[in-house]
Amino acid sequence: MQSCKAYRHLDHSLSSRALAIEHRVQRIQNEIVSNHPELPAVQNCRELSQVGHVVVGRICPSGEGRLADEAVLLEAADGHRVPLNLHSVPSFSVFPGQVVAVKGVNSTGRFLHASEIYSDAGLRASESAASPSLDEFDSPLHIVAAYGPYTFTTDLEYLPLKDLLVWVSEQVPDVLVLNGPFVEVEHSCLKSTEATEDCDTVFRRMLSLVHNTLRNLRTKVVLVPALADAMQPYYVFPQPALSHDVVSSDPELKRWWQGEQVILASNPAILSINNIVVGMSNNDILKNMASEELAIHPTDKDKISRMLNHLLQQRSFYPLYPPAIGSQLALEQYEDVMMSVRPDVLLCTTDLRAYAKPVSGVLCVSPGRLAKADRAGSFSSLVVHRPKQTDAPREASR
Repeated sequence: MQSCKAYRHLDHSLSSRALAIEHRVQRIQNEIVSNHPELPAVQNCRELSQVGHVVVGRICPSGEGRLADEAVLLEAADGHRVPLNLHSVPSFSVFPGQVVAVKGVNSTGRFLHASEIYSDAGLRASESAASPSLDEFDSPLHIVAAYGPYTFTTDLEYLPLKDLLVWVSEQVPDVLVLNGPFVEVEHSCLKSTEATEDCDTVFRRMLSLVHNTLRNLRTKVVLVPALADAMQPYYVFPQPALSHDVVSSDPELKRWWQGEQVILASNPAILSINNIVVGMSNNDILKNMASEELAIHPTDKDKISRMLNHLLQQRSFYPLYPPAIGSQLALEQYEDVMMSVRPDVLLCTTDLRAYAKPVSGVLCVSPGRLAKADRAGSFSSLVVHRPKQTDAPREASR
């Protein structure tokens, strides 16, 4: 399992953040070159060339605005930049922070006239994990995934969650993934002067609903925090898993919390469940990237599919830089945001729309929100079959 450990998120210098950017560029550079052995040796971005050569760096806007045809820079790992002329590239999709290899000519030192862009640093099947034995393919895995809020903005009764738990108790899936926010820090009932409960009490009450409904079932419960959660100390991304302290005052909940039925996952996280690799992220990176993307005649016309493919190609749950306002990215923790393995299933919610689609052999799903203001929302139910060894590797089906 890949998870984020506790860290001091306010104790980092500007130099450590700059070093993190440099390390990420160098790491992705090595993977792009490894995935494209036909490329010539990487050159310095300032080097003049009358013939095509290759430079590597991250995409940056020229100035404070968004990317545009005439305002794209390539910043190398050492911090030097060169403007890109993309008019000769027939099709591309780029965003700020994306690490790419650019093939082109820089005859004057003023511009790199690009002819091709390479951005695929994604893990291959053989790199991700060893194939499990045939005996482990017999039964599919039933996953139910939901993203908060779990109650309406007008109350703290958790009616949408109660409805979901009734459905889960009838269907008895293998895994129930509950992604925060569980108790929203900005919920009107908590901010009211007439509030009778604090956020920790509301959270324990919510957990009791889950515990009382599922404690006698075989369903595993995965809890993933969110930036908007009121009862956790990390308002930055990535987030460690929820602490045991939040239930310490309730002995019964504490025993259940520390037992085998509950899995406390970080945000983001990668879990291996019955030899199926599930990646999950609770930060709306797709919405953030979609507003910053520059795409000219992209081969994939579906915007969400392109964004998901960028995540897989860049091996990152949050490759956008500078990060969007509100995303709270702790840059120095970039290793915890990288994908250590290639997932079979990627749970990545967005407020753009709910979806379920295969992208580069990965089943990508956004369940939507369980509660939307004063009305019920949606969740996802997936039955995932692992391929046999004779089938195409590392693919999941719904």
